[in-house]
Amino acid sequence: MDSSLISLDRKRAALRPAPPANHAAGGLDARQSLALGEWRRLSRQASPPLRSALRPDRIIKALPVSTLMIVDWSAGHITLTHRIEGGMVQLAFGARRTGRGGDRFRLDHLCTLLPALNEAVTEGSVTLTGVHARTAGGAKFDYSRLLLPFADESGRVVRLLAVYGFDTDRLQNMRRPLRWTNEFSAEGTARSGRDYMRLKTA
Repeated sequence: MDSSLISLDRKRAALRPAPPANHAAGGLDARQSLALGEWRRLSRQASPPLRSALRPDRIIKALPVSTLMIVDWSAGHITLTHRIEGGMVQLAFGARRTGRGGDRFRLDHLCTLLPALNEAVTEGSVTLTGVHARTAGGAKFDYSRLLLPFADESGRVVRLLAVYGFDTDRLQNMRRPLRWTNEFSAEGTARSGRDYMRLKTA
């Protein structure tokens, strides 16, 4: 699943990109800024840090709005499996079983369907995407998604940390998870600069 959030399959049909939420400079809120700062501290000349270097205890305040995904590679495909989900993520998208199954994509399809995710996985880029969604009652609920890649010794991305820019006050008052409808089309196919941002990492 797309980082143990909602399944990537459902995201394809349910989401469309929005300008990143206007939180802090660069569109990041405080939790996302904390996680990005730690990623930058660990990165090697702006390349993805090693997965073994990830220290959850250094980003404790960001964990409730985060999801950790395992990235498995095989013969032109990748499979994304949600490993750990924060409490706020579960409030937003509903509780899901983590570590079981995953969403499998052909790399050439991923480039078109989910370009921000594709850049994070295949290029090791940090990306920020804005998303339009709605509450179960139909009210607008926009948020942002920061993707932070982590690599193995060969430099291949094997983990993705997704950190969400939620309005957590609203989220805690919601009785049901966010609603996905066909009103929202797939994440845009444009490269960095239109439907999502590639953040500078050095």
